[in-house]
Parts: sequence; C-alpha cells; structure tokens
Amino acid sequence: MKEYYYLDINRKVCGPHKLDELAGMLKAGTVMPDTEVASPGDGSWVPLGSLVTQEQLTEAKLPPIPAMLGAPGKCPSCKTALETEAAVLPARCPQCGRVLRSAKGGGWGNLVLPLRLYATFSGRATRAEYWIFTLVVSVLMYALLIGGMAMSFVGLAGGSLEQLKWGVTIALGGVFIMALLCIVPLLSVQVRRLHDVGWSGWWLGAAWLCNLVYTVGLYVVCREEYAKLSLAVEQSVKQGNKNMLQAVQLAMDTPVSPMLSAFCMLNLVSQVLFLLIFVLSFFDSRKGPNKYGPSSKYPMG
Repeated sequence: MKEYYYLDINRKVCGPHKLDELAGMLKAGTVMPDTEVASPGDGSWVPLGSLVTQEQLTEAKLPPIPAMLGAPGKCPSCKTALETEAAVLPARCPQCGRVLRSAKGGGWGNLVLPLRLYATFSGRATRAEYWIFTLVVSVLMYALLIGGMAMSFVGLAGGSLEQLKWGVTIALGGVFIMALLCIVPLLSVQVRRLHDVGWSGWWLGAAWLCNLVYTVGLYVVCREEYAKLSLAVEQSVKQGNKNMLQAVQLAMDTPVSPMLSAFCMLNLVSQVLFLLIFVLSFFDSRKGPNKYGPSSKYPMG
C-alpha cells in the first residue's frame, strides 16, 4: 500500500504512514485536514483532507493515546478514558475537544492558516481561525486608514503639500492594497466557518449577490430619476415658471420608479443575511464530521 509523509506544525517531515493510519490520526486530532502530505515521487504536497474520504474516516481506528495531566489515562476535562501506548499526544480530546497541544501553532497558526488556504472554499474553519484572521486584518486596515488620515491632517495644518499627499496615499492606497490582497482569504475562511457550523457557503454568496444587485440597480435607477428630474425642471422653466423651488417641487411629484423600492427591499434582504452570517460566526464547531469534512476541534463528535 502507498505510504505518505506529512509536515507537522514545525514543518518537520514525519512518517511514513499508510493512508488508513493517517485517517486514524486525523480522526484523533493528531493531524488536521489541512496537514500537507506527500508520497515518494509526488510532485507536490497536498492537504490530507483531499485524500481521506468520509468512508475512510468513519472506518478509521483511533490510535492509542498517552496519559496526560489529571487522572492517569483520562482527559482532564471530560475524564474520557484514554489508552497510553502511543508517543504522540493528540491536538484535542476526541470526546470533548479540550486542547491538549497546539495543532496549528496557536494564535500565529490560526493567523497564517487562512493565507496558506488562500482560495480554499472547501473544508471547515474553527471559530478561533476565523476571528483571529478577520480581526488582525481589520486592525491593520484601520491602522493604515487612521495613520494616513493623521498624517494628512498634520500636513494640512503645517502647510506641507507633500505630507498631505503621502497621508492620502497611505490611507486610501494602503487600505485598497490590503483589501485586494485579503479579500479572497477573508471570503474563503468565512465560507469554511459556515461549513463548520453546518451551513452552506452559498448563504454568503446570496448575501453578496443581493448587495451587488442592489448597488448596481440603485445606480441605474438614480441616473434615470435624475434625468427625469432634470427634464421636468427644464420643461417647467420653459413654460414660464421662474421659481426654481416650485419647479423642483413639481418635478418631485413625478412618481418614483417601483424598481427603486424593489432594490431597497433587496438591500434589506442582504443586510439580514449578513447579520445572520455574523451571528453564526460566533457558534461553536459542530461535533464530528459533516458533509463539508471532518472537524478539527471535535473529530469524534
């Protein structure tokens, strides 16, 4: 049977192991779905989760687990009995999810993982992985914006045009570049977060689609309404109405396109969906595997 090596959290090559052994280690939390594996002769490393099927994960046997702090041979939280023959401690208790060792390098690992899985919309992401990455990116963007604005105000107060230009460049250009670099991993980790609580990532797609249609539709409708308003004012003035306020009031009496109301309702739908996704992002991981893949926090369920 084909054997594989994997990279641990320190990028150290471990192995070899057969695929069913890796499936057991995945089920126990010793390795993660995003752990990179390769077989001798392969051209690149691939995530373990792309090789292990749901059937293999279900049938996999858990490797024996060593004793740890607390009662000998038991998880210190849920007191689940654990075998004591293996040399590797799992990342979490397979029953209650208690963290027993860092599987992804702690907070730094949760920050780097979405960048490693840059455009990976399949699989699952824990609450810590999602929020650490999202908050750090948000803080950096606000820091660039506030820092650039502060530099602009200082330059404006001191009469320095050069400093004013640099401040605007940092505030707008920095935020734009940051958003451009991080939009894909932000979307992908948000989709995986929905997967982790059992929801489809298409809910996020629906929210953005409604918001996009609303924005484009509002622009089109407003252009039409502005053209109607301008035409009505022009006709009113030609008819001898010299009072501009009366002309504008007459133009405003023109019925508004029903499409505007429809687009506003679409915006309301998108805001409700975004609020729902925001609330779901605080939910804990669903225990055990689901249709989106195995859980890195509660492997056994």
